[in-house]
Amino acid sequence: MALRPRVAFEDLGADVLVLILSKLWMNKRLEVSSLSRKLRMILSPTLFRAVRWAPLRREFPPPAALRPYVQYAPHTSSKAYLTYSRMIVLAGDMTIVQTERGRETTTDLDYAAITAAFREGIPHLPLLTVLELAENMDRGLWPELLEALSLSPTLTRLFIDASWLSSKRQTPFQLRPTTTRLRMVIYPMTVSEPMARRRPRAIDIEGNNLRIVLESCRGTLENTVIPAELLFRAIDYSMHWSALQTIVVEGFWPYELEEREISPYNTPPPQDSRSPLLRFLEALPNLRSTTLNICAAAEDPDDLAYIVGPHHAPPLYPDSFLRHLEFFQFSSMQTDERILFFLPRGLRTLTFGQYPLQLDDGAQQPAVTASTLLDVFTQIDFPDLEALEIQYVVDELKKSMLSKIYSS
Repeated sequence: MALRPRVAFEDLGADVLVLILSKLWMNKRLEVSSLSRKLRMILSPTLFRAVRWAPLRREFPPPAALRPYVQYAPHTSSKAYLTYSRMIVLAGDMTIVQTERGRETTTDLDYAAITAAFREGIPHLPLLTVLELAENMDRGLWPELLEALSLSPTLTRLFIDASWLSSKRQTPFQLRPTTTRLRMVIYPMTVSEPMARRRPRAIDIEGNNLRIVLESCRGTLENTVIPAELLFRAIDYSMHWSALQTIVVEGFWPYELEEREISPYNTPPPQDSRSPLLRFLEALPNLRSTTLNICAAAEDPDDLAYIVGPHHAPPLYPDSFLRHLEFFQFSSMQTDERILFFLPRGLRTLTFGQYPLQLDDGAQQPAVTASTLLDVFTQIDFPDLEALEIQYVVDELKKSMLSKIYSS
């Protein structure tokens, strides 16, 4: 009987090997990739999808042979920054330099040189979709880098983890109007610990720069995460944002801009009694998912935290208000809040998730009783609702409330 020829692991088809090796942790994939040239070739598309770039330590762009695999570019630093790359992460990691006084560390970035390297390298990364500015990029996004984003035909996502407020007390960057093709912009600078509102200077700097970023892609922006305090600075709701489908707003309730008497957008003060947040939502006609994780500061006035309060006017066009909305999360539901009465009947998910998870002395949230929720749900109808999340005090949960939920 003839013996069957031995089949080595590497003799398996490339697709089969990718499926098997994709189950490994990244460090194990690195070990496997060093076993043979074939395995390294097979693993290259997954090993180099994301690049961490620290200008003080590494040059840019990546070697020509790796560029076709890079899809995400984080601006950060790492000794093996090509190892974990599907995006480009830009980071301001310090480096050690040799001087006449000996070895010293430096964190001073050459923004002009970084921009020049970025402009040269970006067109050669055909799959790049994401740019992230790491938290340690002092002074955050600068004008020339924002303008360079349009050089990449595939770059559609921007994560700004770096604040425009300099830790070195340097003059903050002021962005200039430009045009990009971004579809997602994330600026997750919500609240400090302990919780406290931003100072006016911070709101001016961050809000104005974030407005420039968002307006650069108003025609293409589909998804964004914005600190609540910056909401009315960052988005001019006198214009329609028709492309926007998903928004997450997190932090303290936003204040109106001096009742819009003085506005950076030259829009007139309102002539009706709709709340600012309601007018904001009306400017986003194609929203499908809305997350409002917001709370009031301890010193905020009682009438601030409403979308449609007892003394507010309803939506201008109630029948078409948020008609595409499928997901709605609201963490600051007052007992006399009326927004639920104007949400579309096609809503699929309704959640009153708790935010923040733990309140400290700097924040406050209303407590809605089960009886109040029961009264509301007996007056509204969401026939397509698939998920409902509510916060309640156990002792107050009534059988009538449960029966209402189960019968829906």
